[in-house]
Amino acid sequence: MSNIISIGDKVDLRIIKRSHVENNIEKDYRTYKSKVVDVVNDNTIKLAMPIEGGNIVLLPLEGVFDIFFYTNNGLYQSKGKVIERLKENNLFVFIFEMTQPIKKNQRREFYRFNCIIDMKYTIITESESKMILPEVIEEARGEKIKWKEGFIVDISGGGLRFTTNDEFAKSSYIIINFNLMINHRMKQYSTVIKIISSEKILNRSGQYENRGKYISLRKDEVEEIVRYIFEEERKSRKNRKS
Repeated sequence: MSNIISIGDKVDLRIIKRSHVENNIEKDYRTYKSKVVDVVNDNTIKLAMPIEGGNIVLLPLEGVFDIFFYTNNGLYQSKGKVIERLKENNLFVFIFEMTQPIKKNQRREFYRFNCIIDMKYTIITESESKMILPEVIEEARGEKIKWKEGFIVDISGGGLRFTTNDEFAKSSYIIINFNLMINHRMKQYSTVIKIISSEKILNRSGQYENRGKYISLRKDEVEEIVRYIFEEERKSRKNRKS
């Protein structure tokens, strides 16, 4: 496993939460971020305990998670459980035992990139989310959209994590605009976002960290974002080596 995973690699740990929505069971994935502290053996690794809003999240012993590794050679995944929690040199860590062979994940849209990107957003209704375009929503409202500002802090081909001054209800909708440098030119993206979670940020008054998934991006736009992420990651690795 050490030929695939390296100390310092970013990790996502995902657990499925199920909720009942209108008599249906809807899957909701809660994701915790970590990094590799040590590779113990072929099926056991030591990871940093996740931190959310400045607080350490003590993952439950015997808790079962899907695990995703962001390596220099791409995205890998497995499944396993927390078997021990420790504190070493003032760092809270845990031992994770994989119960399935590690394999490469070909779904590039899951690859995430930490960033700081300006964004503008506005809250919309579920019926407005089907209109998709801001100008169509403005025409239906009979007035201009009043945009607010936020920051994207984590982007992938499937969705993003972002901070705002507003707290959002789960499964509510917003529309956002943001710019990325694509093929040496700045390109604007506009998409409807469905909110997955919205939580207050500790020690930052009136600030919320939110997660959402794209609803209206075209397939070619998703591919552009994925290519952007891989290119930015490549630049970051090159800068770290130099």
